[in-house]
Amino acid sequence: MINYGGVRLRDAIDEILNRVNSYRNGFNIDYFSLVQIVNTALMDTISILLPVYGHNYIARFNVVNGQFLGPNFIKPHRVLIQKSAVDPLREARYVNSREYNALVNWETAHSWNVAIEDNPVYTIYGLVFYATTQTMSNIDIISNTTIQGIMEAYIYPNVLQETQNNVILPIPYEYIDLFYSIALLKLLMHADERGELNYLLQNIQKIKGELYQRKKEKELTEARQLESFVEPRIPFVPSQATPGEVAPNL
Repeated sequence: MINYGGVRLRDAIDEILNRVNSYRNGFNIDYFSLVQIVNTALMDTISILLPVYGHNYIARFNVVNGQFLGPNFIKPHRVLIQKSAVDPLREARYVNSREYNALVNWETAHSWNVAIEDNPVYTIYGLVFYATTQTMSNIDIISNTTIQGIMEAYIYPNVLQETQNNVILPIPYEYIDLFYSIALLKLLMHADERGELNYLLQNIQKIKGELYQRKKEKELTEARQLESFVEPRIPFVPSQATPGEVAPNL
């Protein structure tokens, strides 16, 4: 789970106003606009954190064929579907909309990758979920099938309302400053105060660079750990440390 910073909506707005007061130039902003800035800054912060902390923003919910996924949806993580309520759940394979239409149409599908009960497929076209476990002569009737299942997906939190003062923002403690920098950037642009924009942009880019480095370190470490499961081979020369890899000195 996320190590929440314990910052509530009311606390966030108070801190934003406290930080902006040092170079505030007589502009006024209402509470509703501040809540909207918090919402957009929250979504931007989560988008930046997603490559490293994406597992903290996964939600699990039921889906049916033809379901609208909603504006909070970001991207799928895993989908389990079943042909009917009495059939077992099977993990479905994601395909793009063009491949989906080819796989579910018996005239264009190939025997090695057709949509069958043991190899279901799904796609997301716009924000609508489509899935099938069979090929058909008329793909228009697939939307009438009883496909249902469970989706694990990355989603944004619900939009905060001005009355939800005690809701805690879902941001890790160590990246609260990133959230405030993004919120201040939006507020100063709204107020046409551009004196501090360079500093805020540099701070955001610095944190994004640190996150990218952590992502590469994570990928390299995972790759080395996976290689340890392969039958070892004696190298001709000693292997060198991979640049950016986390040192195994924990």
